[in-house]
Amino acid sequence: MNGQNPPPSTPKGQPAGMRILDRLRDEGRITAAQYESLYHHARRSGEPVQEAILDDRVMTEADLLKFIAGIYKTRFVSTERLAKADVDREMLRLVPRKLAERYVTVPVLYDRRAQSLAIVVADLEDDVAKQIQLVTNVREVNAYVARPASIRAAIRKHYGGDMGAFASLGSAGLPPSSDVIERGNDGGGGNFAPRGGAELALDLEGLGGGLGSFGGGAPPAPKDISRPAKPAAPKRPALDLGALEMPTFEAPPQKPVEKSQASLIDLASVLVTLVEQNRAELRGHSAMVARISRRAAERLSLSEAEADAIELAALLHDLGKHATYHLTAFNVSRFDGHRMQAETTWNAPMRLFESANLSDQVVAILSGLHERWDGQGLPNKRAGKDIPVGARLLAMVETFADLVQNPKNPYRRTLTRQEAVDVVRQLAGTLFDPSLVDVLRLAGAGEGTVPGTIRHRVLIVDPDAAEATVLEMRFADQNWDVLAVGDRAGAEKAIGRERFDLVITEVDLGDGDGFSLAPLVKASTKSPNAALMFLTKRADRESVNKGFAAGASDYLQKPTAPDVVVAKSVQIVESAANQKKKAAGGLSGALRDMGLPEVVQVLGQSRKTGQLRVTSGAASGEMHFDAGHIVHALFGTQKGDTAFYSMLRLTDGDFAFDPNVKTTERTLSASTESLLLEGMRRIDEGIL
Repeated sequence: MNGQNPPPSTPKGQPAGMRILDRLRDEGRITAAQYESLYHHARRSGEPVQEAILDDRVMTEADLLKFIAGIYKTRFVSTERLAKADVDREMLRLVPRKLAERYVTVPVLYDRRAQSLAIVVADLEDDVAKQIQLVTNVREVNAYVARPASIRAAIRKHYGGDMGAFASLGSAGLPPSSDVIERGNDGGGGNFAPRGGAELALDLEGLGGGLGSFGGGAPPAPKDISRPAKPAAPKRPALDLGALEMPTFEAPPQKPVEKSQASLIDLASVLVTLVEQNRAELRGHSAMVARISRRAAERLSLSEAEADAIELAALLHDLGKHATYHLTAFNVSRFDGHRMQAETTWNAPMRLFESANLSDQVVAILSGLHERWDGQGLPNKRAGKDIPVGARLLAMVETFADLVQNPKNPYRRTLTRQEAVDVVRQLAGTLFDPSLVDVLRLAGAGEGTVPGTIRHRVLIVDPDAAEATVLEMRFADQNWDVLAVGDRAGAEKAIGRERFDLVITEVDLGDGDGFSLAPLVKASTKSPNAALMFLTKRADRESVNKGFAAGASDYLQKPTAPDVVVAKSVQIVESAANQKKKAAGGLSGALRDMGLPEVVQVLGQSRKTGQLRVTSGAASGEMHFDAGHIVHALFGTQKGDTAFYSMLRLTDGDFAFDPNVKTTERTLSASTESLLLEGMRRIDEGIL
């Protein structure tokens, strides 16, 4: 819980070191065929790209490391030299094993007086030197490049006492000789003589010349920090590592994490709801930020673990701060008072939850919440993509939520969703990542609208991503909740998992055709009343007839203006909603004919006041509405949101609405929409 950021995770399914492979191809060092072969080799083996290159003998280790050092304008350390290094215990204490393994790095030199540390790393893309500096609090960290397998061997050797760790790497595994391991000389050969403490360590001839190689514009050699000449002390014999039991410097053992990240999210949701009950204008703020952030993470195709981390960080981001002001990236950038408070409270959530075993991803996101795209943020002035994507996303979403919800924001009024997006767009390039603005625009659709309003949901199925995106944005502008997929498999998965009011599909899907989706839509238990529309390049009579025969409400030929598609969609969905109201027969009926979520939507949209009575076998419950808002729920011995979520599971039974029954009891405060979405999520995830 030091506030350090973990290295950005490699994109799902991609081997580590892809930037190196791309550069080799782009600079003509390898052919397209070699590129493909090395890529698949790395994926199969699970090893970084560097190891695949060496395994296939495409390059020698020296040539590969020299090339990588040139990319990052630093130097390199060969396996042979690293195997002969004598790493001092003080360095091992400074960089614990867990940290070394996480970043695939090992320390090699340390000047205690100058507070200067040298490390070798496998890949400088993740700015490991900065992370190590944050953890160790040294003044300077210099990073050099080495082979990943060599670094892992060095970790096993020096932290675990495995003297045969280098044996599998060929001649580099030979034990160090006495002419290499010795105390630091005062000059000559680039040897490093630590001041005031750490015994040396490594023959750095290479870091001065033979061991390393500069790329163009490389920095100068490490500073000469040797001590003034003094009477020579008797030489101490080389440290025999084999005769010692090498300690491992692990973090203190922690209690096993018993709860998954998903469970932590559920617990945090409850905690935050309670904490924010008396938060005036910001009541429900963290839940809104978490909801939008989750949708945005899914639109970015981040992994489930990354999306969970972002959602959890969003729920926790304001806890423990107790600030006079609400601190957002926007407010902190504009007002000195906000910035001063942010400087002292930015790490409050991490301190508050220090014993909760938050993941490194969550800590990284919370730590970077007040960083800025232009590098002028805090606490570390990280810039651009050096800021974790979760932190970039959360900072933007929190500002958006504050603008649409909080009348005390810098504009002193709540903005519309579109106005808030425009403000964020103006700040892109300084405060925010420009590439994330459109993601926010789509993920934030419907936020800032009247509480209790149920948004329409549409599924767009189209292999043409460009056309789908244009249509998606048009729907988002009309406050529709939109999901776009590119093939039949994605559509089938979405229809089986989520509720939709409308499915719009192309006929030609590559892995099937749109006609085959019609039976899935009709049979869907999540969307029993969803309408179907075809928007396709096919215009022949046979296809049109087949579309309507499949039950389509409309069949449109491309190109059709997106605004026309949206207008027709509104007509289709509203017509279906009116039919549902009539089918309710005086707001009573059977749950098998009309699901409870749909009944709740109808009552919410028509702003009804009264009692909804639900019976299923021997069980019974009731929901009380006030102008479309659910204010109270009972089910057996349960009360409030627990009762409401339990009733949503019911699929067999009867319901009846009585407008003459009113209650003064209040056990629910969230909007009808929020309750429904949360309830459906719990059902989908098997929580209920």
